[in-house]
Amino acid sequence: MLKRFLLSALLLLCESGANAAIVVQFTGASGNEWHYNVSLDPGVSLQKDNFFTVYDFNGLQGLQDIQWNPLVGSTSDWSETFSPSTSAVPNQINPNIDNPAIPNATVTFLANTIPNVIPGASSVPLGTLTLTGLIAGPDDAQLCDQRCIDIPFASEAFKKGETPPTLTGVLAFTSAPSTIPEPRIVGLIVAGFVAIGVLARRRIRIH
Repeated sequence: MLKRFLLSALLLLCESGANAAIVVQFTGASGNEWHYNVSLDPGVSLQKDNFFTVYDFNGLQGLQDIQWNPLVGSTSDWSETFSPSTSAVPNQINPNIDNPAIPNATVTFLANTIPNVIPGASSVPLGTLTLTGLIAGPDDAQLCDQRCIDIPFASEAFKKGETPPTLTGVLAFTSAPSTIPEPRIVGLIVAGFVAIGVLARRRIRIH
């Protein structure tokens, strides 16, 4: 877990430099539902059409697997998008981060104003994101194991206090489901093969 944290911190530093935007942080899972806190970095402001994308999330099947609960604005101020292949890439971000074979989830801010958000010296919580994955995850983000892999997320916002406003992007990693089946599924698969073997032996004996 420490290695994953250091990797994310290093990537944030290298990719974004002095840039900052929207950050997606894994907090733990409830079964196959993976939970994330989403926040606005210091030094940037949220404006209409700013968005963040979680790329290559194993198990997403459609919009029903994306749940966004905003703390800023109302539900109608945001939109969720399911992309079965590639998605738009935020400004100033390397586009070679998106695996077209694995779905993405994007959340976009739609409102023209956000009177209840005053970006300042500390980050601003924007909401919580829940994505339904291929397998069950750990209930504590600190307990990520073979069920977790690192996937990219990227976002964009505007640098605060600049005229004209400068669109800036950030790229980093968060935790998401791997393609390894959970133990109970592996057990069912093994049990199935054993049953097939037993039936095959019985047939041989009968003949």
